[in-house]
Amino acid sequence: MARMVPDGLLVFFPSYVAMDSCVQHWKDDGTGAGAGASGSSSLWERIARHKAPVIEPRDGSQFQAAIDDFRAKLAAPGSGGAVFFAVCRGK
Repeated sequence: MARMVPDGLLVFFPSYVAMDSCVQHWKDDGTGAGAGASGSSSLWERIARHKAPVIEPRDGSQFQAAIDDFRAKLAAPGSGGAVFFAVCRGK
């Protein structure tokens, strides 16, 4: 989806636990013992090839900085866009 959606992509999770679990799994994917000899890249690396990732912080005082980072990545020249991972009703 990150490859096909232009510019910004928002991905919402029901909780921080679910978001953290998914992000960790995506980062580990392809690098663990079950990755095989191919040395395939993780899902996180494949997402990051197309969109710059930004993760909503748990600390509400850092939320605006995360939004500003997302917007800056969207506006960067030559950017493929950004993906913002957030918790629905998190902030």
